Amino acid sequence: MSELSFTDKRGTEWDLTITLASAKVIDSVSYENLTDVKFSFISPDKEFFQEIFVNKALAGAIAFSIISVDQLDKLGESKSREIAELEFLSRLDGKTVRKMHTALMNAIADFFPEMETVLRNLIQKMEKVNNRLQKEMTSMAEISEAQFDQEIEKAIEKTKKEMKEQFGKLHGESSTPLSVK
Repeated sequence: MSELSFTDKRGTEWDLTITLASAKVIDSVSYENLTDVKFSFISPDKEFFQEIFVNKALAGAIAFSIISVDQLDKLGESKSREIAELEFLSRLDGKTVRKMHTALMNAIADFFPEMETVLRNLIQKMEKVNNRLQKEMTSMAEISEAQFDQEIEKAIEKTKKEMKEQFGKLHGESSTPLSVK
C-alpha cells in the first residue's frame, strides 16, 4: 500500500491519488454544508490548506470526490452519489479517518509538487501532534485508572469493616471495646 492509499474498516483499499479529473470533480462539488471556506482545489490558497488539515468531515468528502472518479465499483451496486458517499463514509471509523486523512494530505502534496516540501513538513507535524495527543490521552487514562484503583481499595476496606461489624453483631459481639474494671 502506498502513502496515497488507506484501508477502510471493512478491508477495502482506497487510492487517493489525485488526477486532473478528480481535481475537477472536487471543484464541481459544493462543500458549503461542511465549511464556510470557499476554495478552488485546482488553485488552492492558504485558507484551503488550513481548513483541510483540521476539518475531517471536509477531508472525507474530498476523499469521496477522488474515489468517485474510478473506484465506486468497490462500494457494490450502482447508487446515487449521496447514497454512495454515505456508504463510503460509513466505512471510516476513528482509526481509519486518521489513515484516510494522512493519505489525502500525502495525495495533495503529491498533486502540488511546488508545495510538496511545505506540505510534507505539515503532515509530519500533524502526525507528531496526533502521536503526542495519543500519549497524553493514554497518560490521562493511566492516572484515572490509578485514582480509580485507590477508590476501589477504599470501598473494599470500608466494606470489610462493615462486614466485620455485622458479623460481630450476628455473634453477639460488640464493636465497641469492653472496659475492664
